[in-house]
Amino acid sequence: MKIPDRLPVDDLHHLLNIHGESLRIRPFQIIVEVSISDALRWDPHTPILPALLDTGNNHNFSIQDHQLSRWAGIQTQGLAFLGIIREGERAPSLRRAHIWIHRTARGKAGRSARPDNCTLL
Repeated sequence: MKIPDRLPVDDLHHLLNIHGESLRIRPFQIIVEVSISDALRWDPHTPILPALLDTGNNHNFSIQDHQLSRWAGIQTQGLAFLGIIREGERAPSLRRAHIWIHRTARGKAGRSARPDNCTLL
């Protein structure tokens, strides 16, 4: 079994609305649900956010500062600083956080925010 075959994939463009911000999702992009926290232990009150599964990402997880703040309620300055990287003309900082990936039902975007239904990265 290949895990990507079990994830919800749409063959059309669509918009995803997250806290009043519309994100354009291209055909065949895989959206997974994650939670981000500075705590090591799972808290069921941690917000669940959509994330694009990007196999070409050069790091474990990337999120813009404003998305981290608005969607997860976490300020970048509150996360341990690990360094700076180069991405073309940009120089984003690396920060330490804990990321949980939530399981989805086969072909569906639903989830259940329970400790046995997520994986810590």
